[in-house]
Amino acid sequence: MAKKTNNLVRKFLLSNRNLFFLVLAGVYIMIFVETSGYGLVAAFMFPLLFIMVICGTTTMTLKVLVPKLLINQKDKRYIFYYLLCSLTFSGIFTYGCICMENWLCNLFDITIVHHENEDESEMKYSGVIWFTYFICNVIAFRRKMQEDSRRNEILSVEKKEMEMKALKSQINTRFLHNALNNIYSMIYFENKDEAARYVMKLSQMLRYVLDDCEAGQVPMEKEIAYIENYIDFQKARFDTDKDIRFSSIQRSTGAISLPPMIFQPLIENCFKYCPLDNAGSYVHINLEADDRQIRFTGENTQHKIEPLPDKKRDGIGLKNLDRRLHILYRGNYELNIHDKEDVFRVELIINLS
Repeated sequence: MAKKTNNLVRKFLLSNRNLFFLVLAGVYIMIFVETSGYGLVAAFMFPLLFIMVICGTTTMTLKVLVPKLLINQKDKRYIFYYLLCSLTFSGIFTYGCICMENWLCNLFDITIVHHENEDESEMKYSGVIWFTYFICNVIAFRRKMQEDSRRNEILSVEKKEMEMKALKSQINTRFLHNALNNIYSMIYFENKDEAARYVMKLSQMLRYVLDDCEAGQVPMEKEIAYIENYIDFQKARFDTDKDIRFSSIQRSTGAISLPPMIFQPLIENCFKYCPLDNAGSYVHINLEADDRQIRFTGENTQHKIEPLPDKKRDGIGLKNLDRRLHILYRGNYELNIHDKEDVFRVELIINLS
């Protein structure tokens, strides 16, 4: 029985709302006892005045000042606005409380010893306001840290699930089937050196997907090597040379890491929808990186179609990629799609700084 009672008391005290009402009750009783010598009216009214100060300061801090001017704003100017508004509201509340106290004293003909000293009254109410303000800030930031922790845990789980789904779908069975068919054709026509070279490329690609992609970030050089091998296999599908180009430029002063196979859905779409058997068709892919950003562009010809509305333009692969980018980079990326009549162009910019 005692253990159950202790658990109930502990749960009650851990609740911010219950603890707040408990503090209000304690303040009311304390001031009631202190002012009881001035009559029942004073003992009843003046604690309510302090309760109003605490409730007003709490509401203004937790509902307006902290969420509107501090927590949800990234601009440092809002810190100045936050402090300025806090000082303004503190002055307004203090002045209002002094006026209310004077009004109550005149209304009920109450004479309080310290009532004659306005400086003392101002210090009394300012102290209550700023103490309440401090406690509310501690509560608000503690609550924000708990929410961020829960959100990060959820995002971490979602990120892991999406990473695994994305990586499992990158080397699909169709690509493996085509790659093995190409290697088989090389062996069948006794082009053994070329076949051995492509077997090595396929081995490197599988090792990259199965081993290196387990990490959250991979060196950009390994990502480029995978893309080059993938494009080589696409070129091997044709007997004649096609206009397939891939260029990569790194201007960074240090090593750049990025999520594995982040560009793969865009590259696959370039080859999936490009009629390379037709004259004049092409696939051009460019990847540039410096210390500030990574820029990927992919452009390919497509069958002449009517331009689609924005809502129908993105396929499932692009939507999944956009979701993955949002989890990884939040607002630090741009995914731009230009769908013309016979040319499709996609641009992905990732801001590193």
